Amino acid sequence: MGNYFGLKSRHFERILPLAAPPLSALALVSGYPHYNLYLLPWVGLAPLFLALSGRSARARALISYFFGVFFFGLLFYWFCHARSPAWVGYLIFVIVIPVIFIPWGLAAGWALDWNSPAAFFAPALGWTALELLMSRGTFAFPWWSLAVSQAKNTAVLQIASITGMYGISFLVVSCNLVFFKTLTGQGARHRIPFLVTGALFALAVGYGAYSLWKREPLRRQPMRIAMTQPSFAQDEKHEAIEGGIIASLDEMQRVFWSMAMTASKHDPQPDVIVWPETALPVQWLLREDMSPRPETAMLLDMAHATLISGVFIGNYNSVIGIAPDGRYLGRYDKMQLVPGGEFIPWRRELSRVPALGNWFDRAVYQDDTERGTRYHIFETAHGRVGPLICFESMAPHIARGMTRRGAEMLLVVTNDAWFKYSPAAAQHVALAQLRAVENRRWLAQASNSGLTVIIDPRGRIAASSGLFERQNIHGALYPRTDTTFYTKYGDVFAWACAGLFAALLLGLYAAEKLNPGTETNPCGDAEPRR
Repeated sequence: MGNYFGLKSRHFERILPLAAPPLSALALVSGYPHYNLYLLPWVGLAPLFLALSGRSARARALISYFFGVFFFGLLFYWFCHARSPAWVGYLIFVIVIPVIFIPWGLAAGWALDWNSPAAFFAPALGWTALELLMSRGTFAFPWWSLAVSQAKNTAVLQIASITGMYGISFLVVSCNLVFFKTLTGQGARHRIPFLVTGALFALAVGYGAYSLWKREPLRRQPMRIAMTQPSFAQDEKHEAIEGGIIASLDEMQRVFWSMAMTASKHDPQPDVIVWPETALPVQWLLREDMSPRPETAMLLDMAHATLISGVFIGNYNSVIGIAPDGRYLGRYDKMQLVPGGEFIPWRRELSRVPALGNWFDRAVYQDDTERGTRYHIFETAHGRVGPLICFESMAPHIARGMTRRGAEMLLVVTNDAWFKYSPAAAQHVALAQLRAVENRRWLAQASNSGLTVIIDPRGRIAASSGLFERQNIHGALYPRTDTTFYTKYGDVFAWACAGLFAALLLGLYAAEKLNPGTETNPCGDAEPRR
């Protein structure tokens, strides 16, 4: 394997497979909020690439898997802050989900061993395809996308309006490959891929700089918004809701009413007041015929504002809208539910196991949250608002779907009190920043405990609260009707990467069969794989 960094290859080889997974994982995680060392992910995969090169398939599988364990273990430690027994879900997640990196690591290591310009981009294409795969379906969880680590890198962030978050991840992994090839003395063999990567990086930064510099006229009047952050501790909120403690719920209602009246006296007066996810049971706001209850009608009349609030309706996690005149603006039911948080996968089958069935009844919600089936846009007097609930902001297709259906502004209601003072809230905001850029929409995120933010269409934070501070956040959202390339065409870039990745692997396989012995390790020597 050669002599890297002044270390003799024999000693280096012994430690590399053990050290590379945690080193690369730590470098990547350091880029995510709230650490925000966003330059480290651009080089952090180099140790992993070095460890994958020249190895047997078994060694690559183990190295890739343990990289995933360290990566997810460090990034998602805040899972343990959720309701008991959250550590069980954390362990299952960290042990099981990292298997997704095994096929990527096998393919990446194989492509690296070819040491061919034609195979240069295979690891970046494969990573992009993996992110696409993990953003779809019931178990979608693309929170770990490398694009999230670049939330503070607003110049690079702008390409998301064309490629979605996947273009950012592709560029980060490609630059890692340039760094790795340079470290291992292979730059001369890869001039063309280096030039291509440099050109892509320059185009991305240039486009980002132009987007940030460009001033667009605000063609419509803004929608003045006030978001109530009541800052209820999750234990307090959970006990009140689950235990049926009416006195506690009544106190919560008084807090919301009082803060809404305070918000309505702000200058300028808000057009819309927003309450966070599952603020109150719907029956505390509306009658069965969906007309406002007398106290709700009085609040709306005094505030002269539309109310958009997170509620729970039966087993649905929903958002409702009520106009100042009491007119019901409809409801949106959450479509992308969180496995293990809002529903137990295969609950019926698992409940047949006596120990598990008793544990579900004792330690987990007894009923799963029902999944919503359709989009809904709130038609207000000041523009069309597309709602998302909690972790739905990590799913690009939902924000895009709202925008394609006419949303002129996006609104996320969430409750991140589960995760206390961990980085989860800041990472959640970073996901919202990506959704704002992808669709070029003003976006507001209303949180029970923070961070409550307003984000402009360039992903910049225009207003923000602190964590666990009881306050109203005031600001303005400007309706927009323009359509980005990403909004119009969706994940075409990511699908193209997946297709190119598959074609490249097939091409390398065919070349290996036609020309046995052409594969080499990164140093071009003939050492056997370990």
